[in-house]
Amino acid sequence: MNQKLAQVLKNGIISFLIFWSLIIGISAIEANIKIVDCTACNDGNRKLNWNEINYGLILGTSAIISIIPNLIRIIKPTKKPLYNNI
Repeated sequence: MNQKLAQVLKNGIISFLIFWSLIIGISAIEANIKIVDCTACNDGNRKLNWNEINYGLILGTSAIISIIPNLIRIIKPTKKPLYNNI
């Protein structure tokens, strides 16, 4: 029981770290793209409107990608080789 709790905690921490690193990474990439997009800016300043940053996409993508390693760990042990079913 103690090992299972430790494994769940480890997986949670890994997912949490992946989630936040993806949020930071995706936000940084999107910010740089918006700056590069700025061809007719006023003195290098870019103004953002409310709808220009898609927070739902950033959070959703980060959440889905951070869950993938845990899904692989859950699915992988449950697969049984076909040759043992004889």
